[in-house]
Amino acid sequence: MSKRFLIMHIEDNDDHAELVTAVISQSKMACDIMRLTDAEAASHYLLDQTESKLERTLKIPDLILLDLNLPGISGLEFLERLRQDPLTMSVPVIVLTTSGREDEIKTAYQKGANSYIVKPARYDDFVVKLTEMNMYWGETAEVPGSTVLATLP
Repeated sequence: MSKRFLIMHIEDNDDHAELVTAVISQSKMACDIMRLTDAEAASHYLLDQTESKLERTLKIPDLILLDLNLPGISGLEFLERLRQDPLTMSVPVIVLTTSGREDEIKTAYQKGANSYIVKPARYDDFVVKLTEMNMYWGETAEVPGSTVLATLP
């Protein structure tokens, strides 16, 4: 039995989270979605240094969908922390946010984002973007996934 693709979705807006889950669930990709409502919870979950390397590795998602405008720690701050940790530095991160500001886009890529998607205002456009994202990251791109386990001593 093959491992299911795990997506961590860090999003504080319930409507956006439900839409993302619905679109991804309709795809043919075998995946699970873990939603966290803030970057602080995601940091604690992924970057907890009190756990063993094996425990931490087993929790690492295959892909992270990250909103930038979060309560507490910003999405950009979380991304920077994620990229500084050897166990999480290669996890693909797709910024999925409402901001299309050029400075935020540039900063997100500088901090290690693998993709930046602006959430469209229209529902149909949002579904199209999510479907395209899902096809690329779920079916076309190769992601590190559980191959990290092979690097453990």
